[in-house]
Amino acid sequence: MIMGFDLGHSSDSIQSSKLLATCLIGGVVLGVSVLGFYLAFPPPRQLSWRRKKKPIRVYMDGCFDMMHYGHCNALRQARALGDQLVVGVVSDAEITANKGPPVTPLNERFFHYFMCYCSIISLLLKIANHKDGISTMGNGEEFRRLGGH
Repeated sequence: MIMGFDLGHSSDSIQSSKLLATCLIGGVVLGVSVLGFYLAFPPPRQLSWRRKKKPIRVYMDGCFDMMHYGHCNALRQARALGDQLVVGVVSDAEITANKGPPVTPLNERFFHYFMCYCSIISLLLKIANHKDGISTMGNGEEFRRLGGH
């Protein structure tokens, strides 16, 4: 016994030594792999320069009637695409004209559902209106040709 440690070669100490060695080697291999990936594919400097110059705003709209996981996931994914997320909530009249009457009125949809998501949404618009200049989708396709208003 040296300094309070038993240096006996019990099977437990051998097993724990093997586990420790495996974890250390695995950690080193993982670290080297991540470093190699980072050096092989460095983050584009042009994108970081653009973000400093002008924030990227992402616009998403929907009726959001009967909010569910799909809506939450879409909001989360849209927020990840840029610096700010602008969400338009379609009016009751527009929903009635296209789908039938909404289950939840506009004021309830606007305040009740999105109060939970105000940390990820930069701006809420009560009426989604595509006539105010949105003409191109993020992938370059023309919005109106794809069925936009």
